[in-house]
Amino acid sequence: MIGNMSSRFQELLLEGLFDYHALPPALEWLNQTCDTETSQLIVLSQTNKILDSALIGSVDQDLFNNEEEYLPVNPRAMALSAIKTGHTVQDHDFIDDERIASNAAYQELLIPARVGRFAGAALSRSRDDVTILAIAQPWESGPLEKIAVRHFSDAVRQAIPIVYLSEQLITTRAHSLLDMLGPDARAAIVEADGTLLDYSPGFAQLLTAGVIRTDQYGQLDLKSGTANKTFAASLGGEATMIGGHFLLHPEPAGDAYVCNVAPVPPLGVFGGKFGHAILFLDRASSPRQLDRHGLMEAYSLTEEEYQICERLVAGDYSDLSLAEGDLPKAGLESALWRIKGKTGSLRNADLVQKLLQHPLNLHDWQPFDRPDHS
Repeated sequence: MIGNMSSRFQELLLEGLFDYHALPPALEWLNQTCDTETSQLIVLSQTNKILDSALIGSVDQDLFNNEEEYLPVNPRAMALSAIKTGHTVQDHDFIDDERIASNAAYQELLIPARVGRFAGAALSRSRDDVTILAIAQPWESGPLEKIAVRHFSDAVRQAIPIVYLSEQLITTRAHSLLDMLGPDARAAIVEADGTLLDYSPGFAQLLTAGVIRTDQYGQLDLKSGTANKTFAASLGGEATMIGGHFLLHPEPAGDAYVCNVAPVPPLGVFGGKFGHAILFLDRASSPRQLDRHGLMEAYSLTEEEYQICERLVAGDYSDLSLAEGDLPKAGLESALWRIKGKTGSLRNADLVQKLLQHPLNLHDWQPFDRPDHS
């Protein structure tokens, strides 16, 4: 009987991993099968951050919104991050009642939120995160029944290949982010610490040529102390957003590159984010298509002013000795002064650099929008 039921769990879980709104039925199945009140699927980073979570049952949802705050002192998180994948643990495997009585996570969060007793297992782990499945019930209900733990362990064994399959599909879809940019794009996907995960053929050429490199840990090295610091800052932190743009001069006499950093678009699946950020490198001297919408919005440019910016970047107005086009020379000079005022630029060269450094607009290539499940 449990074999057929577990197959149903696999179906529900696979559907839920690729459609967040379909995940609750899988967790409800788990509660019903194990005769417990609450179940959770969660992805934790090695830095005690919740990357994704789905929680169903009698748990106090409002109180449990503080779960991440307690992760550094939560013995369950510590135990599940360390145990072998697929191995089921309960509270008494890593903590006794005396320590529970003095532990802030149990006393302030787990027990008041009605998840004081639990069983959990790691379904998948990588260098950066771990995917965990758990069931729980109120403290006053006593330890979980042996039959409940056995059914949970059966469900864990059924869930592991499903999670592995979903991760392979997620990785495949993530690679398409680079594929869709084309082979000439100089783009790379990196982790939060700058570790290089994947990159385009154009980016590979820069590595081969020694324009940039990776260190012994696989982290990207832009061969410039200033650029590396700016790059690290653009990857975000506790209080900063991912994103930024800066100029890179790898060699004093070499080409300069415009660097743009943006978040990796979410893939619309549970825990499905491949990498932390995407880095673009473009030669500063290469013709580039400007971000029309972004520039007009950022600097309140009119259509006429934006067209002047395009022609300036293309070299049409680098020398104002000629005034061909739609505007007379006086009108062109006046428009350029307005544009410089709006962008805070003193010279034409400053303006061109600011236009080229403007962050890329990624809205056109984010095909996997994550559903809003807040």
